[in-house]
Amino acid sequence: MRRMVNVAGVTCDLTRQGVLRSISERCKSKGVPYSSIKVSLKQDKTNEYDKNAVAVYLDCDDSNKMIGFVPKDIAVDLTKLMDLRPVDSELFIIGSFDDGEGNNIYYCKIILKFGGSVSYE
Repeated sequence: MRRMVNVAGVTCDLTRQGVLRSISERCKSKGVPYSSIKVSLKQDKTNEYDKNAVAVYLDCDDSNKMIGFVPKDIAVDLTKLMDLRPVDSELFIIGSFDDGEGNNIYYCKIILKFGGSVSYE
């Protein structure tokens, strides 16, 4: 089973915006698909805002950069599943939009992949 989700917390952080811009430009200049970028999910049990937080990391220049979080409503069930088995993920798209003030704001979507007969809806 697969589910596409927006990565939360991306648009409001300048460092995360820089990571996404760099990866987007690298993929476009080399003609490689976004899906070639490694995605890692890590539970963030020390997150002061959400005990079920799942951070999203992208491989950027040989280091993992945290770019945001799985949305809170999905993370609640995802953490339970991650305690039982690994959950694969894939970078689907990095896009951007104009904020009306001439700034490109980047966003990111990932695909969560659940193996076996897991039902997640």
